[in-house]
Amino acid sequence: MIMTNEEKQPGAVFVYPYLWGHEEDEGLEQSKNRTVCMAVKATGQGGISFYVIVAISDQLIDGVTTSIEIPEIEIRRGGLNFGRKAYAHINECNIDPLHLSWNNNPNVRPLGRFGKTFTEKIVNALARNLRAGSLRRIERYKAGDHKR
Repeated sequence: MIMTNEEKQPGAVFVYPYLWGHEEDEGLEQSKNRTVCMAVKATGQGGISFYVIVAISDQLIDGVTTSIEIPEIEIRRGGLNFGRKAYAHINECNIDPLHLSWNNNPNVRPLGRFGKTFTEKIVNALARNLRAGSLRRIERYKAGDHKR
């Protein structure tokens, strides 16, 4: 999913092989494509840009500490078409430098983009869970992995 710099913005909604924590626990390194939101872009060690990616689904996992209901207007902005409720899951995230990652699919384009206020709500919830020690970070790129 090689997105242009303009598309690499917080709130971008796209399809990505999101790896759930329980899948990582089972020893999986890859997963099926799922709808996700890029919550934030950060710079890590060595100046590499990393993206914090949260899963989106139509399933409420376990309440407000793990999921945020996506309002109807944001479902439309994000290009989602669930026809029912949708949730951003904030109890875990994938960390991935998309421009270096094997998880990139150059044929995938963003579905849409959440508004700034709703994206900030997701980011703030992730930060709260991080401070509370309840945010699971699934690293999708390890030092020494082959670059594309």
